[in-house]
Amino acid sequence: MKPQSQSGRRGETKRKHSAIKMEGLEIRRLFTAGDSTILGKVEEFTQTSATAPTVPTSYEATADVNENVSGTAISSGLLTLPESSGVSPQPFTEEEDVSHWGSQAQFETLAGLDGTVPGGTYTINVVDGNGNHTYTMSLPGTDSFPSAPAAVVGFSALQSVNSSQALTVTWSPLEGGTSSDFVELNISGAGGTVFQTPNIGASGALNGTSTSVVVPAGTLQPGINYSASIIYGELAGPVDTTDYPGVNGYPVFATETDFSIQTLYNLAAPTGVAASQGTFPHHTTITWAAVSGAASYQVYRSTVDNFADANKLVGGVSGTAYSDTAAAPGVLHYYWVLARNGTDIGPESAAVSGFTELNAPAAFQSTDAVHHVALTWDTAVNAASYQIFRGITSDFSSATRIAAGITTTFFDDTTAVSGTDYFYWVRPKNALGVGAAAGPEEGALS
Repeated sequence: MKPQSQSGRRGETKRKHSAIKMEGLEIRRLFTAGDSTILGKVEEFTQTSATAPTVPTSYEATADVNENVSGTAISSGLLTLPESSGVSPQPFTEEEDVSHWGSQAQFETLAGLDGTVPGGTYTINVVDGNGNHTYTMSLPGTDSFPSAPAAVVGFSALQSVNSSQALTVTWSPLEGGTSSDFVELNISGAGGTVFQTPNIGASGALNGTSTSVVVPAGTLQPGINYSASIIYGELAGPVDTTDYPGVNGYPVFATETDFSIQTLYNLAAPTGVAASQGTFPHHTTITWAAVSGAASYQVYRSTVDNFADANKLVGGVSGTAYSDTAAAPGVLHYYWVLARNGTDIGPESAAVSGFTELNAPAAFQSTDAVHHVALTWDTAVNAASYQIFRGITSDFSSATRIAAGITTTFFDDTTAVSGTDYFYWVRPKNALGVGAAAGPEEGALS
């Protein structure tokens, strides 16, 4: 069949028809499985949401022969259309599988399909190792597509499939469907078909009463956008069972619904998660090991060790570290990290605890007096008490702690010796540890 709109060789993938594009991937319609011939018209739909498709996107005419009789192979095939079509006999094109030959054409409109592929008698001639086989099938003059296309149930769930688990694909029932009709599911990836149900006439084929099929766990791979199709087929006339021994001929009208299946990346929970504990005065740093397949990470935080109570602190972290600058100083926080790729978010990591160092007290100053040096400062956030350090140089590492457990914001150094200049520091403290020191402040007895 060679309409003016488009025609050509079928795709190289075994037992499939020519390709159309859907969401960036090539979908190929499977139309034969087992010893059979299909002659028919197909009304094509695309489902992109939970809403059932109602408007056809294109049309197709197809003639396919797949035979495996006595181990012989087809050497040629020819399809002769009704004279009213005005189309010359069409040689079948051989696929990679030499036992599968066919001819197909796609149309943008139903008028284009009917103008090229009218009702009438079609003759198929096939030559194989057993000789020449000629048989006929008829298509009615009036199209009789199934009343409604298949509608995938649970479309949203099909966009986040865990490939390590069995997948049940469910669709709306074929109105008036019987055991004489057929349903076919085909799933394709970039490399071709990865799952298909047998077609009409083959063992295990789904009939018109079927509404679901189970795709075994591990059939699909993680992180792949698959193209899929469900075909509803109804017989358009009697089945030819005698002209080509072992190969039945089925005239059909069918609807096809194309849709996508997106598998999750099966992201693992991040490991090696660690959080700094009082290491830095103005932030807590969280680090983790990279997760295979992750494009970014999310960090959650809570003041209790329960992920259900945690809030997302940040998302879209591209590296394997994050600094929490919003954490209150001196407060223990729990952190979790999750890997993400697109809409796929993995499980949370084990919880780790961390905290930001207490800030150094502000407004620290000293006042000289006759019998003491008076020290004052402002309250440090979340400090429970304070420590006082004193030295005779401005090097804090050589200073000595002279007081601890101070719960006020002042201290009088009554142990200072006359004639000595001192340097003072004050450090906040709570149950998590000591914070940054304020100072040095110089002081001496007056």
